[in-house]
Amino acid sequence: MTAEQKLMALMALDTPKQPDPVLEYGVLNRVAKQRAVAAFAHMLAKIVVGGGVLMACAWALQAGDSAAVVSVLMSVGALSVAGLIVWTLGRVAPREH
Repeated sequence: MTAEQKLMALMALDTPKQPDPVLEYGVLNRVAKQRAVAAFAHMLAKIVVGGGVLMACAWALQAGDSAAVVSVLMSVGALSVAGLIVWTLGRVAPREH
């Protein structure tokens, strides 16, 4: 083996491996699916809670009881503050990427 061949063999050991596009696509696809499921679950939770609040307000208004309307609106306010706190904590918490 000549000196040039030894040098080329040594340099070949240091070259990084080529990225596997199929593996990268599979991983990115799986991450995208997990994010889509999480976003859908978050949206569904908002819809369910919002629907429950609207139904509670509608029932209180149909009953004609102003005290019930006030209690429902206070509950909505409390849920809004709790949602804001949870959202803020979710934004501040460190995330793994």
